[in-house]
Amino acid sequence: MSRCRRTPKSSWAVLFAGLAMLATGCGGSGHGSPSSGPSQSSRQASPAVGAGGATTAAIGTVVAQIPVGAYPDGVIASFGSVWIANLNSGSVSRIDPVTRRVTATVSVPQGPIRFLAADGEVWAADYGGTSVTRIDPQTNRVTATIGVGSKPISLAAAGGQLWVLNQGDDTASVVDLTTLRIARTLHTGVAAGFAALFDGLLWVPDFQGGSDKVVAVDMGTGQVVRTVAAGPMPVQVDFGLGSGWVSNGPDDTVTRFDPATGAVQHTIRTPGDAGGLLIADNAIWVASYLGDTLAKINPVTNSVVGTLALEGDPNGIAELDGYLWVTESGGNEVAVVRPG
Repeated sequence: MSRCRRTPKSSWAVLFAGLAMLATGCGGSGHGSPSSGPSQSSRQASPAVGAGGATTAAIGTVVAQIPVGAYPDGVIASFGSVWIANLNSGSVSRIDPVTRRVTATVSVPQGPIRFLAADGEVWAADYGGTSVTRIDPQTNRVTATIGVGSKPISLAAAGGQLWVLNQGDDTASVVDLTTLRIARTLHTGVAAGFAALFDGLLWVPDFQGGSDKVVAVDMGTGQVVRTVAAGPMPVQVDFGLGSGWVSNGPDDTVTRFDPATGAVQHTIRTPGDAGGLLIADNAIWVASYLGDTLAKINPVTNSVVGTLALEGDPNGIAELDGYLWVTESGGNEVAVVRPG
């Protein structure tokens, strides 16, 4: 994520300069391998002080940490496995959620950052280059590489098409999943973060564009039909519990909004920067990359009810069988969290 048109906090300017180096392969190599096993942990959350000054409760326990490749970023649970995008080592780690061991490592040289499971395949956005990669989960082999725009960062699929959000040139490449050809390229006007599909629209946060907004794109016409006023550098959008939710990076907030109108319902203060976002277990979970914590938001009170200390820059979050899987980018590992 190399473009930084505005940097509300100097720490995030440093962070994304570092990410630019990682995406071009300047970081260290990962220490994971197919035989890598988890380290067991029993770290528990300690009470934290919420935005209003009240003491918040413990929210879970780290039960394992699994070594993977260098700078793990995105994570999904699909095809009976957990998949990790190792941005700096140019690889994808596949983990057996039962044994918590890496069972395969797939080479994706251009630097995968996020995933999508669609059309019976795993798709990776290759942020370090200009392509998306298709992986066959039956063989763990790359079966296609498709050229798209600059710095592809987020993926969505609908109507037999794969939408690729390209942060580097503010475009969306629309790929026909039958022919694997680019059907059209649209100018979105936003330097995308991590997008989400909801109610027939593609919701895209303007992570690096400086507009402090999320736009909802009609996938038929390619036009922006709704706009949400978010905080500075909105990172990720997700939906659940009757609302849309946006993590606003260095603003240390999460925006809750009405998907029907785009109107902001609440702005929720988080203990640290708000990065990776997930709705699970009737709560909103937010990773603080710079604060090394995972925060839990109660949707009834619209407040943080607890935090869990993690290690090494927590980033992407996924849920499987009651456990949260959180990539720890700086530690080259994945933490497995049992919510409390």
